[in-house]
Amino acid sequence: MKHLFLIIAISFVSIGFAQTSEVWNQKDSKGLKQGKWKKHYDTGEVYWIGEFKNDKPINQFIYYFKSGAVLLEVIHFPNAISRATFYYETGEVAAAGKYYKQQRDSIWVHYYPKGNKMSQEKYINGKRYGTSTDYYQNGNVLREQEWENNLEHGLTKMYYENGKLKEQKRYKMGSLEGLCSLYESNGNIYMQGSYLKDVKHGTWYTYKNGKQNKTMEYEYGKCKGCDEIVPLDEPIEKITDQDIIDEFYKKYGNLIGK
Repeated sequence: MKHLFLIIAISFVSIGFAQTSEVWNQKDSKGLKQGKWKKHYDTGEVYWIGEFKNDKPINQFIYYFKSGAVLLEVIHFPNAISRATFYYETGEVAAAGKYYKQQRDSIWVHYYPKGNKMSQEKYINGKRYGTSTDYYQNGNVLREQEWENNLEHGLTKMYYENGKLKEQKRYKMGSLEGLCSLYESNGNIYMQGSYLKDVKHGTWYTYKNGKQNKTMEYEYGKCKGCDEIVPLDEPIEKITDQDIIDEFYKKYGNLIGK
């Protein structure tokens, strides 16, 4: 009798384990992903956990850094819309926005680790449109830039951290085109001229204490009969927050449902 009770007890335990164990990474007879899935880094750590129905991501997906900290949380809705929140490895929100058909869409906001806004931009089907705004950590505007079909198009303004205008220029479908003006941090203009297809063209003026100081003639990027003059405090191109953001999305931004 004791043996009978033991067999029955073991049977119940076995049934309990069978009912609670989860099945992962299943495909149906058509090769479509169904149910809960998880992927791992090559080194074994969990990369992401999510759920599929007929090969389409549904409900919540969570992506992880190798450290185990949450990298990305995505909620998938039935209408091809997904809401995403990216995190720094230390836990603070890095970016938040919407995907439509797995492409960035509508307004996206990016944040510094302390929670203040880094940038805001608008997307349509994964491409930038309208005006994007970047911010210094003190909250002042760093740059305002107009976009069309993911290309700079229209007016771009850059500012010093004190709020004064630093640079104003125009783009035409990704190329510098038209008047460009550069300013000192006290508000005085110190250089002005025009671009044609990304190169200086025509007369450029330099200023000292706000007054015209020198002129230079450019022909398709070449200064005629003069040496290039660049004031010491002219803005120098460098890696910007937007470059960091672009690298972030290049690495992580198209992960949803992959």
